[in-house]
Amino acid sequence: MKKFIAILLSLIMVVSLSACDLSKTGNVSQNQGGSNLQQGNSDNSNTESSDNGTSSNNGTGSNNGTGSNNGTSSNNGTGSNNGTSSNNGTSSNTGTSSGSSIGLKDNYKTIGKVDPTNPAVYTLDCMTSMNVWQTPKSDKASDTAAKNMLKTIEARPDTLKPKSGGRYIYVSNDGKDASGNGYSASKPVATIAYANKLAKAGDVVVLNRGDFWRERIVGIEGVSYGAYGSGNKPTLYGSPENLANRTWTATDKKDVYSVPLGSTSNVGALVFDHGVAVASFKFKADDVKDNYDFYVSGAKAYVYCTDGNPGELFANIETCSGGHIIKLQSNSTVQNLRLMYTGAHGISMSTVSNVEIDGCVIGYIGGSIQGGVGNNTTRFGNGVEVYGGCDGYIIRNCHVYQCYDAGITMQYSNSKVENNILFENNLLEYSVYNIEYFMGGEEGIMKNVLIQNNVVRYGGYGWGYHTRADKNRGTNMQGRGKQNKTENFVFKNNIFDHSKSFLIEISAVDAKYYPKFIGNTYYQLNNSRVARIQDKDYGVKRYGAQTVTEFLGDTTGKLIIYK
Repeated sequence: MKKFIAILLSLIMVVSLSACDLSKTGNVSQNQGGSNLQQGNSDNSNTESSDNGTSSNNGTGSNNGTGSNNGTSSNNGTGSNNGTSSNNGTSSNTGTSSGSSIGLKDNYKTIGKVDPTNPAVYTLDCMTSMNVWQTPKSDKASDTAAKNMLKTIEARPDTLKPKSGGRYIYVSNDGKDASGNGYSASKPVATIAYANKLAKAGDVVVLNRGDFWRERIVGIEGVSYGAYGSGNKPTLYGSPENLANRTWTATDKKDVYSVPLGSTSNVGALVFDHGVAVASFKFKADDVKDNYDFYVSGAKAYVYCTDGNPGELFANIETCSGGHIIKLQSNSTVQNLRLMYTGAHGISMSTVSNVEIDGCVIGYIGGSIQGGVGNNTTRFGNGVEVYGGCDGYIIRNCHVYQCYDAGITMQYSNSKVENNILFENNLLEYSVYNIEYFMGGEEGIMKNVLIQNNVVRYGGYGWGYHTRADKNRGTNMQGRGKQNKTENFVFKNNIFDHSKSFLIEISAVDAKYYPKFIGNTYYQLNNSRVARIQDKDYGVKRYGAQTVTEFLGDTTGKLIIYK
């Protein structure tokens, strides 16, 4: 059989080669099962309307729910990893479709009963019931780069040290919040909130590896947060409780089940067994039409689920709700933490200086209503955000994925200076915009920005794109706005691998403010678009390599096209 298939593929490849127009030249290849074909001449017929009403986060308010630890005692069914084969987050989703679950229904409970600090929990192959999109199969080189980067991120060493006069403050699930504790690994405190009461500028609050908290961090200027010990990265959930532990009740409406939310509010998404399914938030009951749609009325969530009672199907049901997991201040580093499940941002910063995010894993972020329930219908949520000015903003060796809006972003709606910015060696995937920037004011500028050696892929292929009303954009890099003035702003040696809409979007008050692109590799489907530049679309079929080499100015870049 294998020999027959190989012969058949060879025949198909010969036919494809004979049918291709090989007259065009440029830095472009077409990947079709391993062959490299040059770009054809047909026009790009895949066009989409411009974005109507999408808005980024313009709110810099309080964390809304930071404080004491809510429920840090148990892991809600943690234990050995039963049946969640780890794909390191890099295998593409093939063969799944929309509608009810595909073949995993009997295994839901098994998948949910895993150690929440285990990276395999968050790298399941598929989101069965929610997968109305299909992630395109990517190039082996891109997948290998992503796998290797993820291994490096998970193995990132703990290197934080207190500054002069500072101390380590130790936090562990086995600790006790008591006077005299916290200053040695043998006598840790139990909660981050208590550790923060002890901390001062120059200190490093370190969390025990392999431990798990349902807690948020209100940062202190000059205090850093990291890990100690051995094992998996310490894990923080913004979700206040596992809703699978509550009673789910069938309602009088067919296939709709309700669950009390308790103190949980402003729920932007429900995540079942760490991504097997993600429930799509709707503002009104009448809009609940597809499997795993949900709405909130009073203090209850109502979920449409044709697979059965979610409380019986799943062992773990987390909410993307509430505020930021970390509100970070200046002169601080966050290293080697796993931050999951919140309705606002994973790490939020206003105007800051000298901040670094290193070795962190951040996923299933956002979807809550900006400004709170009842104020408007704008939803938001980024993995890591600076909203305001900055001088010294570094994100390196991080895995950021499945965010409602942007994976990582720097932005401001008016005029600020954002200076000395470095994003490098990150794996950014499955957010609506994996990288985002904008500066709205005439006097604002983003300068000395280097974004290099990142694997940036599958923009718009995650839950955030599916659940939002505006489906006009799903990009790997978005830089749009009225001004967007830049100086020495460079994208270098990155992989931009497939996106729902276009790989790159840029706009500015003048073309001289466009960022520079150097030596990047671009993968895209042949019926899609490589770029949108100043609201003009550049499709693969019509423009091909010209988009990369001429319109983006990446003369050393390479475009690889997939059928």
